Amino acid sequence: LKVTSPGLQRVVLAMPPLTLRPGADGAAAGVFQGALSRDLDSTAVLGLLPDEVVRSVVPVPGDAVASRARFRSVGAQFLLEGTLASAGSQLVAEVRLWDLGSGEVAYSRRLQAGSALAATMAHPLANDLLHAFTGKPGPFLSRCEFAGTIVPGNDKLVAERRRSVARVDATRALRLFAGRCARAALATTEHPNPRS
Repeated sequence: LKVTSPGLQRVVLAMPPLTLRPGADGAAAGVFQGALSRDLDSTAVLGLLPDEVVRSVVPVPGDAVASRARFRSVGAQFLLEGTLASAGSQLVAEVRLWDLGSGEVAYSRRLQAGSALAATMAHPLANDLLHAFTGKPGPFLSRCEFAGTIVPGNDKLVAERRRSVARVDATRALRLFAGRCARAALATTEHPNPRS
C-alpha cells in the first residue's frame, strides 16, 4: 500500500522488542518480531523508527507514561509494545498500540499459535495494524500445510502436523488486477481519453 496523495506522510511507529516473560521461547519470539518488522517496514504507510533510535530510548522505571513520552520525543507518533510468553508449545503475544499524541491505547490484541508458527502469527497482526491506519485490509498472507488423518465414519480432518509453507504478499497481484481492470474499462469506451 502506497501513500500517493500530496502532503501525506508515513506514520512513524516505534517498535521496541516485546518483553519476554519467564520461560518464553526466545527463538520463536525472535522469528515473530522479525516477521512483524519486515511486514510493517514493507508498507509505505508505516515508517518504523530505526533500531538504533529505539535502543537509545531508556525507559523510566515504574513510569510507563514518561517512558512513552521519551519515544515521542525522538519522533515516534505511535508505540507498539507488549509481551511474549509460552504456554506449553504455544507462543502467546499480547500487544498494544499506543497513540503517543493522545496517550491512549489505539489497538490491542492477544495472539496465540504454535511456536513453530511464530512468523505465521505475525502476519494477521501486521494486517490488523495496517487496517487500523488505512481502513483497508493488509496484503500479508500465509500459506500453511496441514497433515493429519481422517477418522473413519467421520468427515473431519484432525490436523496433527502444521508447517508454514510460504508467505504470500498479495500486493503485486492486486496491482496487476487493478491495471487489467483499468485497461478493460478504457477499452469499452467509444472515445477513450488517453489522460485517464
